Amino acid sequence: MKPGERAADEKQENEERKEWNKDDSDARTYARNQAARLRPAVEERQTNTARGKVTHR
Repeated sequence: MKPGERAADEKQENEERKEWNKDDSDARTYARNQAARLRPAVEERQTNTARGKVTHR
C-alpha cells in the first residue's frame, strides 16, 4: 500500500467513526430523555403506594 492510499483510507475511517459516534450520542440523548420523561410517573407511583393508595386495578 502506498502512503497516499493509506492516508485516504485513514481519512475514510475517521469520517465513518465520526458518523458512528454521532449516532451513538443521538441514541444516548434519546434514552436519557425517555428516562427523564418516565421518571416522574415512577416517582408518583412510589409515593402513592407508600401512602397505601391503590395505583392499579
